[in-house]
Amino acid sequence: MITLICVGNMLVACGGDDNGDTPPPPATKIVVSPTAELLGNVSSTTTVSVSIQSDEMWTISGVPEWLSLNRSGVGPSSVLITATQENFSDTEREAELVFSTSDGSSTATCKVSQKGVLAKNCRVNLGETTVMWDGFVTDLGFDANCKGYREAFFTARAVDDMTERDIYNMLMEKTEYSKKADYTFSPIVTEEGLEIVYCVAAYGSEANTDGSHKYGPMTMKHIKLPMKTPESTMYLNLSYTSSTWSVNALREGRYGQKCDEYYYAAWEGEAASEFHSLTIMNSALIAHAIKKEIAKDGYTSNYKYGPQKMSWSRNSNTFFCATWGKNKDTKEFSTLLGYVYKNMSSNSYNGTIMKSDLKDKTIDLREKYPLMKDLLKQVSVTVMTDKNAIK
Repeated sequence: MITLICVGNMLVACGGDDNGDTPPPPATKIVVSPTAELLGNVSSTTTVSVSIQSDEMWTISGVPEWLSLNRSGVGPSSVLITATQENFSDTEREAELVFSTSDGSSTATCKVSQKGVLAKNCRVNLGETTVMWDGFVTDLGFDANCKGYREAFFTARAVDDMTERDIYNMLMEKTEYSKKADYTFSPIVTEEGLEIVYCVAAYGSEANTDGSHKYGPMTMKHIKLPMKTPESTMYLNLSYTSSTWSVNALREGRYGQKCDEYYYAAWEGEAASEFHSLTIMNSALIAHAIKKEIAKDGYTSNYKYGPQKMSWSRNSNTFFCATWGKNKDTKEFSTLLGYVYKNMSSNSYNGTIMKSDLKDKTIDLREKYPLMKDLLKQVSVTVMTDKNAIK
């Protein structure tokens, strides 16, 4: 009996070994911080902790070019992560770092994000643009958070070799406007065929650490001015009485015969003087105003085939009338405006497009009319009849 019991015990013991009751050695594990965050500027730093057995080696993969960090280590450690590039944006960017044991038996991930340096919800959109040989006008649209903006005009050749950050820095040196406007126009341009880069950025309610406004992303638009084309220009002559302004619109020579459709706009008083001065610097604003009125009232109701004789009731000593036409072959608007201007108080008269040195006399109508709809209240685009022009 004793012998049997011993054998049985021996058998049980042997059976336990055969069934694998002894646990295997523990597998190597690696644990890291799940997330880490950097500021948007260069050299911003953060740390990530690594937990692993003391004698195990580990490596890191998935490191983007905008980060710098230790790529390997041994045992528990803290990894210093440094931003090597600025995140010149209004959105965060992310990278997923993969930490692995040297034998590949265990991995862990850490999502590293870098904030943008620019303000959120402060984008500017550029809408319809009217381009003439001497400049352009474009519509501006602002995000709801925008409070004000800066703008700049550069020649394309001046910024060809610059980074977007370089151009942005130059933009930040320009005048800061403390309110929004829904259109802009270029300054004096005298070189036909010139390519201009228009840049604009807006600020909102956020502030930098020094208290200055924090600006959102810059919007850029390349605009190439066409060569001067007189084919669709009307030639205007002005006459007047004590009660009436009269304009006779003529087509002259082979260029004038290419005129097809014409749109007319007229102003009196202070607005006439403002628009005349502006037209000498940039005729695109007048054309843009005419285009807006055409769109508002309907395309076909605001034109008449030339030549025309038009008249307006006279309520002031100052009068300005401009016309903008299409080429009958190409159906493209002319890059020139025809206009007449009369100020009886100073006896000045101008009936041709000419460029003067008015750099110190630039009229920024947006200070007075920040919205195009306010500006258009000063415009009378005419509807022609067989006999008279009616406001």
